[in-house]
Amino acid sequence: MLVYIIVSFTCGLFSSIGIIGALLFYLYKTYYEKPIQSKPPPAVKEYCEFSLPESLAQKIKSKEDADSTAEALAVNLFLQFLFQECKDTDKVRRFFFIRSNKELNELQTKTNVSRVVNRITTHDVGLGPSLPVITELKVVNCSYDEERSHLKQLEISMVLDYEGGFYIDVDVDLIFNKTAAVHVHVQKLAGTARLIS
Repeated sequence: MLVYIIVSFTCGLFSSIGIIGALLFYLYKTYYEKPIQSKPPPAVKEYCEFSLPESLAQKIKSKEDADSTAEALAVNLFLQFLFQECKDTDKVRRFFFIRSNKELNELQTKTNVSRVVNRITTHDVGLGPSLPVITELKVVNCSYDEERSHLKQLEISMVLDYEGGFYIDVDVDLIFNKTAAVHVHVQKLAGTARLIS
């Protein structure tokens, strides 16, 4: 009788270990070894056509020449012209790739994101059809070095209005062997920006 109890206990112990081992092996093969293939972001036109923002087009058509906005209009048109000529060149796209990768790496190293994320890389960048429109532009601070005859510090404040089109696609490699694709598309952006040198 004692032998039957010991044999049944031993068989039950080994079968339980075998079932748990088989379950753990299945979970390992299913979820850990094979990374989940994320769907690619929605297809976006590689190079979208340039278009002048509607607010600038209306100012040009109406021949608006008020003194308060004439300088901002001139700066806007000059920047839009440069953007129209340079936006699809390899140098500009490379600059945005390098800059976005640098910012994302800084985000990963200086925050707690690194606890969950192994690597963040920029997959694609689209600059959109136009630049933001500068509605107000003023010099906040300017200091001049008389000995060297150059500017020490310059601080410019501007009010921006952007009607969208910029996008960035990012691939995120997570610590548990998974990959995520993130697509960020800017629809509207408005506010005050400061340039400080």
